[in-house]
Amino acid sequence: MDIEKRFDEKIDPKNVLKIKNKELGYVMDLLDRNHDLPKDQFRLKFVISSYYSVSMVNQLKYEYDSEIKSLHVIKGNHIEKYKFLKGNLIEKKIVK
Repeated sequence: MDIEKRFDEKIDPKNVLKIKNKELGYVMDLLDRNHDLPKDQFRLKFVISSYYSVSMVNQLKYEYDSEIKSLHVIKGNHIEKYKFLKGNLIEKKIVK
C-alpha cells in the first residue's frame, strides 16, 4: 500500500524541537545532517511516499519504507531543490 503526503509548512528553526510530525521531523533531520538547515524562518514544501507491505515471514507483521519525491526550501525569493536517495543527499539545485 502506498501513501503519499504533501507538506507546505512555514518553519521557524528556533521551534524545530517542538515538531511532532514524524515525516516533517525526518526531513528537518536530513537538512540538518547535510548542514543545509536555514538559520532564519523559511518555507518547506515536500512530497513523501510511504510504502507498507504485508510480510510473508512470521517475524514481521509488515515492512515499511519511505521516499522523498520532491523537496523545496524557500527563503524569500530564493528556492533550493534537493534530491535524496535512501536518506543521502544526491543533488542540490538553486532554482531561483
